[in-house]
Amino acid sequence: WGPRRTKFFICCQFVLPLTPHIYFIFAPVNWADGEYHELDDITGSLQIYRGITGVFYAFYAIFGMALNVVAIYRLHRLTLSSLSFYRQQRSLVIYTLTSTASHVIFALHQFAWSYSFILGDREILTIARSVRKYIYDLTTFADPIVLLCLSTQ
Repeated sequence: WGPRRTKFFICCQFVLPLTPHIYFIFAPVNWADGEYHELDDITGSLQIYRGITGVFYAFYAIFGMALNVVAIYRLHRLTLSSLSFYRQQRSLVIYTLTSTASHVIFALHQFAWSYSFILGDREILTIARSVRKYIYDLTTFADPIVLLCLSTQ
């Protein structure tokens, strides 16, 4: 890859995920007795932030699933002339599918959380909070576990 393409991918990897968090620069802050007490929830700052991150996750999910379909299609088109190359590509596709699936599940969780906040649905909010740690663990640890499993092949 040339320097231009490398810079583009670096931008996609680091700058694009940062963009929804720029909201915090402009978000109203809740001050009580001269002390910081988180974002001002009266104006809906947290709901707006969750909505923004939800949109970014939706774009990620759609784009990621499309790329996974392309990866699977290209894997099926590979000839078996080089079995080691086919195995490497298969491992890469398995890793990509697992990573994308865990992030899509995380995106659905964030969407449910945002939805429950915006509409004030306590049932969904309770469910979203109760499964939060499992969803976060899945998103955090799915990639290294799959890498460990695939490294033995």
